[in-house]
Amino acid sequence: MALSRVSRSNVMELMRMTLYVFFPVGVFYYFNAPGYFDQKIEKKRVEIFPKGNKPPLTFEESKKLQQELRKKRREARHSTNIS
Repeated sequence: MALSRVSRSNVMELMRMTLYVFFPVGVFYYFNAPGYFDQKIEKKRVEIFPKGNKPPLTFEESKKLQQELRKKRREARHSTNIS
């Protein structure tokens, strides 16, 4: 028995609503999972702030660190472009 036109549109609407609800929930779950945090974020934090170095506490320290990181990125980008 074939689905009527009204029934097909209801099924399509249900599928769309399911996607709208569960896609953001799934993305939120994946990126806030402790395993992901440990693997990706902690490695990056240790790379930026090696042991013994503390994160900047003042605005001026933050700006200085930001400028240093930008300079390192530019140098790395420039060195790969030359090669």
